[in-house]
Amino acid sequence: MPELRVRRAYGDSHDEVSVENPLPTSVENFPVRRQKSYPFNGTGAISMTTTIAADFPNVKMEVVMVEAKISSAPTTSESFTVTRKNTGGSANYDPVLYSVNPSASAATSIVQIWDPPYPLDLNDDVTVAFTNTDARTIGGRIVVREVL
Repeated sequence: MPELRVRRAYGDSHDEVSVENPLPTSVENFPVRRQKSYPFNGTGAISMTTTIAADFPNVKMEVVMVEAKISSAPTTSESFTVTRKNTGGSANYDPVLYSVNPSASAATSIVQIWDPPYPLDLNDDVTVAFTNTDARTIGGRIVVREVL
């Protein structure tokens, strides 16, 4: 690795020393983490399932965040849900990752950030669903990334 020149100061005097550079000097040392956003929108019922299993076959992925913007606060009590879709098994193994009733707090923005990100099994997908009886305009996205 290339060396760094460091100047150390002592009052009115100084000296220089060489130290090994602890930082990588090229991008080849950094693994690339694939990431993708899956948008959804509509004015009626929302039911969108990602295509993670098809886009990244046999790649471990994780859910980073889900966000949605609603044109105006819904008044009908309904849940906005985010569900893990197990493509290799029964719907009985599709847990709800997040659920919120936007009418309860007159919400027009929904943001759920998983920290740490929620790990998915190989070939899983994620579904966003909202009945949207009030026919509000909704737009949003699901963000996933590769596990390194």
